[in-house]
Amino acid sequence: MDERRLVDAARLAVAEGSRQERYEALGALSDLLRGAAFTQDSAERVAAFLVEVALTSRYEDDREEALHALGDAGYAWPYQLVKPLADAVPPMGGAESDHVQAILENAEHEDAGGSAGS
Repeated sequence: MDERRLVDAARLAVAEGSRQERYEALGALSDLLRGAAFTQDSAERVAAFLVEVALTSRYEDDREEALHALGDAGYAWPYQLVKPLADAVPPMGGAESDHVQAILENAEHEDAGGSAGS
């Protein structure tokens, strides 16, 4: 499955699409992540896009959908990938903050020595 095409389509929908188009594009990515349809590397590229949406979208619905997709995914995210969300927790409120806390709690941390063993 080519995650780049899916992310490009979702990026276009988020940038220029209607509310329904944005919801459908983000929802499609969410469904694929929940079903573990990607390799870990591909899933992490999709997750990086979703982190970007969660941090930059001007639409609360888009931010929440991106966080929901990250939290419900069938993958363990590297902490460094989702760490930018931790810095955004104070300005976020309600459901967004709950999603971020769950995502961060489930993230994989590298050991203090910096070795990349999972």
